[in-house]
Amino acid sequence: MASINVRIDEDTKKESQEILEALGMDLTTGIRVFLNQVIAEKGLPFAVKLSPLEASIMEMKMGQTKTVSSVKELMDDINND
Repeated sequence: MASINVRIDEDTKKESQEILEALGMDLTTGIRVFLNQVIAEKGLPFAVKLSPLEASIMEMKMGQTKTVSSVKELMDDINND
């Protein structure tokens, strides 16, 4: 059996322990469940993604946005998609 040491703030530990206890498990079991899900999913067992605003800002910075010169052009572009 292997051991893992993790440093987290006290509030995170306390809140997660309370939630896991309500689910009928201790913190160690909760962490074990998480790691088993990482293995089963071959990645994180939840979506990790940018918010819509963050994604839009990133697209703008990368030059992946369209520009229009009028409301009519915008409406035409929207209606043609």
